[in-house]
Amino acid sequence: MNRPDSRSDTTEAPLWHMVPLADYQRPARPAADAVRSGFFGLFRGERQRTPAGQLVAEEELRQPSVDLLNMLAGWPDWRDAIPALEQTLSDIASSDAGPHRIRTVVGAPYSGTRETVRLWAEQRQWPVVAPPTPERILAQDESWLDAIAGDDGPPLVIAELEHCMLRHPFGLAFLRRLLDRLRASPRTCLIATNSWTWAYLTATMGLGDGMAAPVTLQAFDADRLARWLGQLVRCDGPVLFRQANDGSHVLSSASKAGADPADTQRLDKRSSFVARLAGYSRGIAGLAWGIWRQSLEAALGEEVAVRQAEDEAAAEQRVIWVRPWSQIHHRALPANADLDALLVLHALLIHGGLAAGALTTVLAALGARAPAVLRSLAAHGIVEEHQGRWQVTPLGYPAAREAIESEGLMVDGL
Repeated sequence: MNRPDSRSDTTEAPLWHMVPLADYQRPARPAADAVRSGFFGLFRGERQRTPAGQLVAEEELRQPSVDLLNMLAGWPDWRDAIPALEQTLSDIASSDAGPHRIRTVVGAPYSGTRETVRLWAEQRQWPVVAPPTPERILAQDESWLDAIAGDDGPPLVIAELEHCMLRHPFGLAFLRRLLDRLRASPRTCLIATNSWTWAYLTATMGLGDGMAAPVTLQAFDADRLARWLGQLVRCDGPVLFRQANDGSHVLSSASKAGADPADTQRLDKRSSFVARLAGYSRGIAGLAWGIWRQSLEAALGEEVAVRQAEDEAAAEQRVIWVRPWSQIHHRALPANADLDALLVLHALLIHGGLAAGALTTVLAALGARAPAVLRSLAAHGIVEEHQGRWQVTPLGYPAAREAIESEGLMVDGL
């Protein structure tokens, strides 16, 4: 199968834009969706029944296999965002000593920012610093600081600042020493950080002082999100995504780079699904991608037809059905979630994920209750353990963020 190279397309504006953090713009969320969610809706994941007269009967639809899902909505290739980073930071290696010598890229969870920075650094053969363990942070390990604070060499890349600190007196002291060494060194440094970490550290210790203004990947609006989702289709034959209840057009793989813009607009304008997806996901690519994958359904026999089209490079357009937005089951916090649950979620987001032991270190007051809170949140799909760290899931993030904000706790700016 052939995937179009969106990086070589010159007929459309680039999908990815890097902008100053102050210029970040989230897509508007339809008022009806915002009102319906509400605070109490965060704790009840309601899914509407299939309405009478649905175009495709419920019994005729099923979740696609993983293989088909990967053909219809493949894993994002974050290399596509590298040109936006390159354009914004093209002068980083030649910057004179001063505030522009330390550059910061801020990214929302699941925005692909960390991955893009890593890939860009690898292309340039710049060293990417492996973060210290929580144990080394709490021990104020000078050897880790000494290893990265040399004055010579290519620009230094810290792709996970959130994993170089802990919200603990010793953890914050360690981070201060790291930043002091970076500011004192003549070596250029690129720092990528979670937007929650940035919000917390700028509020508590003036993280941005002595640095250039941070930049971030601009959120996807509905039009750019539709184009991007179209590009994720890895089938040679065209695929049309239609809403299961009324057959309206959601998007088409014709939304790939090089498509006729007029045709793409004609297909997309008939359904509000992508606009609602953009608003609910806050325009964050990885969040929108996860929700998009769970919304796709194939009619009986359609998976075989799509595979045959792939094998034969058939020109016939195949249809994949999309659940109406009102029938999407959004993750919700447990009904008995309390302030303890919100504090756990808040800590996980500020640190970009934490091992269970580190979580009890930063939330000492929670004590022995922490494991039970994690188990409850995990049972509802709000958190998961990945590579030894507990983290908020992509599908659980919207509910977690809204609950945290409703409680009056600090949130990120993205």
